[in-house]
Amino acid sequence: MRGLFVAGLFAAAPVAAETAPEQIQLVYAAPTGCPDAEAFFAGIHARANAVRADHGERTFHVTITTDEDTTVRGRLVVEGSDGSTTREVYGATCAETVSALALVAALAIEERATRDAPRPGPRPVVAPAREPWHVAAGAGIGLYSGVAPTAAYGVPVFVAANHRHARFRIGFARTERVDAVVATGTTDFRWTIGRVQACPFAFAIDRFEAAPCAGFEAGILDGRGTQVAMPASDTRPWLAPEAVLRLGVHLGPAALELEGLVGVPLVRDRFFIAPSTTVHQVPALTTGASASLAIDLW
Repeated sequence: MRGLFVAGLFAAAPVAAETAPEQIQLVYAAPTGCPDAEAFFAGIHARANAVRADHGERTFHVTITTDEDTTVRGRLVVEGSDGSTTREVYGATCAETVSALALVAALAIEERATRDAPRPGPRPVVAPAREPWHVAAGAGIGLYSGVAPTAAYGVPVFVAANHRHARFRIGFARTERVDAVVATGTTDFRWTIGRVQACPFAFAIDRFEAAPCAGFEAGILDGRGTQVAMPASDTRPWLAPEAVLRLGVHLGPAALELEGLVGVPLVRDRFFIAPSTTVHQVPALTTGASASLAIDLW
């Protein structure tokens, strides 16, 4: 059997576009014994999204003829508002030629549907979700040296705000009264301060976290004579920048924290009992350590 030749046939049909079916008008002529117009359109409909209409968007003129050497020729002329195109196929039998020409017609319909299908618009840009702030509150117990003649226990309380790897904290600390006994009498001291701290980076591994911080202390140091002739008291300002290292372990909504700090007092007062017995001199550096429990508020 002679091989089939298709003029202008593509290697593969384009993917059908999701559009309304094209309405086509079919004008069909073929010799007796060839498939009729209904069979030809069935070949189109099986491959393309199209319906027949009396006044279609385009007109498909189909002519099937037989040459002297028994070759069957199929001719397709597609007319529309954008012009006309012509395709021809040749086959050994009428049925073979009609089937091939139906494929060519289906390709023309699907090619136009794909071209006219609405293109998807640009995808909307979705802004990344903003990571919320987390607020916690806590309290603990600390031991501070340099604020009194001997180390003093105190209670630190604080409110913390965390955002990503940054940590910010506002707190308050107050020590117990610490007695200083000398030959000429006894005095006691109490340290009361507020502090702010900022930790630009927190390093976390699983539940564990470490954060170097910088802060500032502002408050008062109160000295009071208790067992001296003509006792007196004096309240002096306390101002000191501080460096802090905080270690923590997170346990669900709670966290256990250990903190060490070094302060640099800007006011270094000397407390004495008259005439010149020094009871306490604020040192150049103070230190402190505390253990606290923090609870997430939101």
